[in-house]
Amino acid sequence: MKVWMTNALCLIALLAMWACQVDVELCDEPEHPHRARLVYSFNWDKTNTFTPDSMTVLSNRVVNMWKSGMSVNSKNGGGTYIFNPPLDYRPGTSSSENRTLEPVTWKTALYKVPVGEYKFIAFNMEAEELDYSHVSEYFSNPEMPTSELNITYRTYRQGDSGLHFIIPSWTDYNSYAHYIQPSTHALYYDTLSTRELSSGQIYEIKFSPKELTQQVNINFNIKKVTSKQKFTVDSVFGEISGLPLSVNLATGALHIERTGKMMFPAAKIKDTETSSTVACHAEIHVPGIVRSRMDNVYFGPGIMQVMIYCSAYSADTGKREVKKFQGKINLYNTLTATPSLKLNSEDRQTAKVAARTVTLNIKSNMEVDGEKILESSDAASGLDAWRSAKEETNIVDM
Repeated sequence: MKVWMTNALCLIALLAMWACQVDVELCDEPEHPHRARLVYSFNWDKTNTFTPDSMTVLSNRVVNMWKSGMSVNSKNGGGTYIFNPPLDYRPGTSSSENRTLEPVTWKTALYKVPVGEYKFIAFNMEAEELDYSHVSEYFSNPEMPTSELNITYRTYRQGDSGLHFIIPSWTDYNSYAHYIQPSTHALYYDTLSTRELSSGQIYEIKFSPKELTQQVNINFNIKKVTSKQKFTVDSVFGEISGLPLSVNLATGALHIERTGKMMFPAAKIKDTETSSTVACHAEIHVPGIVRSRMDNVYFGPGIMQVMIYCSAYSADTGKREVKKFQGKINLYNTLTATPSLKLNSEDRQTAKVAARTVTLNIKSNMEVDGEKILESSDAASGLDAWRSAKEETNIVDM
């Protein structure tokens, strides 16, 4: 919330700069004769588990560029200007009482913009894990087009106190990049194609916000080798790499040349000493997952690391002793069979999510014998292979 308030204050502070930064159409009439009026509304998917309280709406006139920003209630369409409001009379006064034109900052449901051809972008700014500095730059720079309007995930080092979730006793064997926060709120956006707005008309601008993040379901099995000792799998944690860090708000395109990682817990494990296999499941919300360029490396994007906590009864102490094992897997074959992202064939540097929800079923079993994670030979059969975690020296160019 503190980060979000800082972003919002930065945008509001730009109101003081707008008159000298952006072309303004001045007129001494109470109602500007060359404005259109807009009513904003949002069509929300009923399956959403989270709906933001407000959406930031950017109106951009594409010819003779003019920009404005509004904070709009996601349910009733009311709100306030946050950048470049129209000049109008102070509410509650007549022209004879007040001839001073001032920026409109009070709450309204009817937004005024100069006539012309407009493109509209709507997105929520409630996610503290995102950096919105490009939005501030978009407002302050009259020449900046929407094609350069990006938002970026903040990244954190493993020991950063600001990182919300850290795997206990974690050793990172894929240290090519920093971490992003586990998603706290979904990021929604929508863009509307250019439309002509005429003088004196009222237009309903209706958005159908889409979630930018992708729900990824991860499933794999742990095969217990209990010939030496019986044990239980108590909990599982994971780390996924290859998460795009930047997205363009005008197109929804993800920039894949720079990626990050995220830690996450798996669902609660149900295991007994007599069971032979443990099913593991995790649901994560990420910008998408970039696949590794090769199937035989364990460093860089497209790698999942896991921490397995097990326990076994010790006759020496009369208590259950806890052990932990780390393993990793290159998801090359899994992500080939079920792509998370669809690459832009023209520039090969951007991508979009292949589907809003994907399920990654890892077909090879992870084998644990109570002492370590056993090396897998499944790679020969075209399956992704589990490896016991260790430092990877084969570093590839990202």
